[in-house]
Amino acid sequence: MTKNTKPQDRAKNELPRFSYQSSLLMLLFLILAVTLVPLALKQVTSNYNWWTVILGGLLAGFGTVFSQYRLVLKKPLDKQFYLLAGAASLVCGFILFIFAFAGIIM
Repeated sequence: MTKNTKPQDRAKNELPRFSYQSSLLMLLFLILAVTLVPLALKQVTSNYNWWTVILGGLLAGFGTVFSQYRLVLKKPLDKQFYLLAGAASLVCGFILFIFAFAGIIM
């Protein structure tokens, strides 16, 4: 039993697709946020946990949203991009906060 739906309704229900290029870019930004940011900040300052959470969260959040928003959807960087990137940065920062203060990374 097939359901007849309009093309615009079908497009709303589809999951977002990830290209190889955007997946590789997301992976690169996440690796940078988890490994290289803490190592670089360890050389600069003695209390680097908070800086790792802030900078790593921003890097991971903006990189993830950029790879999906700009490379896959091919949309210009507008207000919605910055709102999504800010929300993703908060989520990534919270995850890095848990990892940093639990001693998983560093």
